[in-house]
Amino acid sequence: MSELDRSRLPIRRETFAGVAGRTLDGSQPDWDLIGHPTPPEGAPNVLLVLIDDAGFGNPSTFGGAIQTPNYTRLAENGWRLLIDAREAQPLEAARRELANRTETISIPGDVSDPAHRSELVGAVRRFGRLDALINNASTLGPSPRPNLADYDIEDYRRVLEVNVVAPLALTQTLLPLLRKVSGTVINVTSDAGREQYEAWGG
Repeated sequence: MSELDRSRLPIRRETFAGVAGRTLDGSQPDWDLIGHPTPPEGAPNVLLVLIDDAGFGNPSTFGGAIQTPNYTRLAENGWRLLIDAREAQPLEAARRELANRTETISIPGDVSDPAHRSELVGAVRRFGRLDALINNASTLGPSPRPNLADYDIEDYRRVLEVNVVAPLALTQTLLPLLRKVSGTVINVTSDAGREQYEAWGG
């Protein structure tokens, strides 16, 4: 039995010519497949991105600098950006970088906090529209990951609040604005959804 090539997603080569690596540096998007995402013609477009600034993958690992090549591509194609992350300092650095190319607002905070979600919604409403929402905020929970039999319930609840409840709650609140412009919701998940990791039951 041949060893699984973990550098590529398990989909047909002719539909995805990029590389899905473990990190941003080890990955390559297939721009020919997805095209060059551009906003609706003449629209004062807005993209809300919830950035994972504390996960294993880029953008940003464990509170480090948030790398923005994909967001830069969107900015260069005319999208206005509203970005969110837990850590204020790297988020502000990312905002400054993106602001060289497009109007960019950053709002640091925890997406599991209803008050912070309300702040995000308020910012979107000041823009007057929302063309796309990218739910990419997450938490891994305790490290090392405990087995479910030993998982502290409060820690487990925290994981569910950030990874499941918060993006759903935010999406529900923003659906009226998204529906007005036939907007898009993108939910970013983990490769743990397709490959088993021991003790990743949370």
